[in-house]
Amino acid sequence: MKRLTALVVVAVFIAMSLVATPVYADDSVIDKVGDWWATRGKQDPEKSMILTQRRMERAAKKADKEMKKSSKEMGKSMKNVFGQ
Repeated sequence: MKRLTALVVVAVFIAMSLVATPVYADDSVIDKVGDWWATRGKQDPEKSMILTQRRMERAAKKADKEMKKSSKEMGKSMKNVFGQ
């Protein structure tokens, strides 16, 4: 019974860490696996170009998400200030 409980706790911890990793880390495990898969069998100049492009796309996506979030917060604060 203790073994099963420990296994369930470990499985829940792993599942939660995979879900939370993209939120808190710049290069998550999922991103690293995707980068590895995309650059598999490529030579060094092409590999570095692909990795740079993928990182820039992730950074742009993250910046866009942050901009939308701050815009939404600003809209809420404006409604509170002007009372609409």
